[in-house]
Amino acid sequence: MSHQTGIKASDELKDAFANAKNANNNYRLIKVCIDLGIEKLVPKDHCEASGTWEEDYGMILPLLGDKDPCYLFYRLDEKDAQNHYKWIFMRFSPDHAQVKHKMVYAATNTTVKTIFGTSQIKDELLATSKTEMTFDGYMRHREHEEAPAPLTASEEEQRLMREEEGPTDIGSSTKQSHLGGIAFPIRSEAKDKLLGLKNGDYTYVRLCVDTTNEEILLDDADSIGTNALPGKISSEKAGYHVFTFKHTHEGDYQESPVFIYSMPGYKCPVKARMLYTSCLGPLMGQLAEEFDIQCVKRIEINSGDVLTESFLMDEVHPVRNLHRPAFAKPKGPSGKRGQRRLLKDDDQ
Repeated sequence: MSHQTGIKASDELKDAFANAKNANNNYRLIKVCIDLGIEKLVPKDHCEASGTWEEDYGMILPLLGDKDPCYLFYRLDEKDAQNHYKWIFMRFSPDHAQVKHKMVYAATNTTVKTIFGTSQIKDELLATSKTEMTFDGYMRHREHEEAPAPLTASEEEQRLMREEEGPTDIGSSTKQSHLGGIAFPIRSEAKDKLLGLKNGDYTYVRLCVDTTNEEILLDDADSIGTNALPGKISSEKAGYHVFTFKHTHEGDYQESPVFIYSMPGYKCPVKARMLYTSCLGPLMGQLAEEFDIQCVKRIEINSGDVLTESFLMDEVHPVRNLHRPAFAKPKGPSGKRGQRRLLKDDDQ
């Protein structure tokens, strides 16, 4: 709040906010920073809308610095009852920023929202990395926000009772909500190959999302080693990859199923990025429940170059810090204690 930092809006920022809300203008994004020299909020940059809000989302990353916090107001295409656009308020506070700057931006958070007008802010996002500021990062934020709250003891008991009563008939093409996402049906060809992977006939299965028919399709199935895995990752389209990682760890031979989600940045259409992100959690649930493929690790990448054997070993068997410092007994007071004193009882 303003009394916490004493930072107020500059006249330039007030004008920028007014222009952004003007129906004759076409603002999509406003970047706001704190000028610590004059202790005021100032506009740093803005961008005009050129497509839908999903298509324009890529304009955010070029405005972000590695060590510089900032505020962003991003306009949606949705309007309220008064015909005013709704906005997303974002506070970007990178991990490598100075602690003092992080604290100032956090303390001024309410001030900048109040100056803009909280009634037009539909959603808020706090991000500490550029990954969280991507479109996929925002979709994961929305998925988390919309996920149901944990069940109470009584609600959990009712759920178990419903399950014991027997399953409800559901058509094969029905889309079900699972873990806050969307569960698309898996085509029979893909199911056959997944069962083959479970039985050891294959070590690699690639799946893709049919965005038109809303199904999970088979894209590839093969028996490969780790060295051939990077070549299976497309640089043009997204994919889900189930790979049996055969290796030896601490003298024991292991075959560990690994789930890899590859998304090559903004080369994919917006709809595809949204659907792949939304189907991610439910698909992993389907693999475990329908095919008994218990993936020990989920990895998200944008390039196959990182998929080396050492990388997979670190992901599947992360190094644990076993060093536990012994408890250090606190030192007594320094200097001489002086002579002990004899205390008398009041009765003596």
